[in-house]
Amino acid sequence: MRSFCKLFDMNVPSYEDLGYYLGIYDRLGPRIAGRNGVSALVDLFLDMEAEVGDPYEYKLKKGDEAVSFLKSTRAFEELNDDNLIKDLKVDREVRLEAGKRYVSVDLRMANWQALKRYDPPFLNELGDTYADFLAKVGAHPALLESKHFRQFVFGHANPKRQVRAQRAIVQELIDLLGGKDGVAFREEHGLSPLVLEFVKFDEAIFSYSDPADLMQLNMPGKKADFRMTPFEVEFVEDFRIHSIWSMPGEVMTASEFGQKVVPSHREIVGCSGHRFFMQAKRHILREPLDERDLYFRMDGNLAVWKVDGMGISLDSHNNI
Repeated sequence: MRSFCKLFDMNVPSYEDLGYYLGIYDRLGPRIAGRNGVSALVDLFLDMEAEVGDPYEYKLKKGDEAVSFLKSTRAFEELNDDNLIKDLKVDREVRLEAGKRYVSVDLRMANWQALKRYDPPFLNELGDTYADFLAKVGAHPALLESKHFRQFVFGHANPKRQVRAQRAIVQELIDLLGGKDGVAFREEHGLSPLVLEFVKFDEAIFSYSDPADLMQLNMPGKKADFRMTPFEVEFVEDFRIHSIWSMPGEVMTASEFGQKVVPSHREIVGCSGHRFFMQAKRHILREPLDERDLYFRMDGNLAVWKVDGMGISLDSHNNI
């Protein structure tokens, strides 16, 4: 299952304890566990393995096919020829404040959306969705769930030009919210403007005071698919804990909308992979530490954090 972990970017210190670590990932929210949970990813991977044999070789083969197909499209040609994309400002550093309400608005599958903007509707070579695109090269559905695979494919398609196109798409949303349509929507529903705090190539982060104000992110006129994630920040040692809230995807009365913005889960952000399981157990799951939470890899060897009161031996794992 090493190929599984690499495909879905899951750090596992000891493959002998794979089930334990996957169980932890499964409880840490959809950003880590996937839309349908880790067990669904495992089922997809095993189905792919049974169908194609070596998953690693298959991933490379389909990756090369997808890159070749992508480079043959009009969309790729048009992206390369577009010398009018503005080099818009991005914030190189994001300084969040504890106790402040934020909402992250980021492009889903940003690299695919950037290329899709250049795909003429009468050709539609990339398909209507990223899943359609992968279907054109006959890729197994497991690869659809792998950000690692998607980054590999689009990383070979002028990524520097792509990020500028992504930034332009994000700017469209910023302009929509700040323009006359945004003003009219807020006046109609009695909302206050969101405050733009930071902009990255594929994401804008706003602050807000009243949860009802988030409804303007659902206003008509958006030309791209965004993920909206309200969150608050807690600083712990040298990393952060984000308390994630869920929000409706519809327009309703402001009071109804505000009541439906509710806590969802907590995520650990910016924590070293060497301490990930230990800190996730302490601060996200809030459970007593297990010996396996202290394991990490160093120079290819299994190592362990020393924690008072926990006597640990790695003798049985020397050959892992």
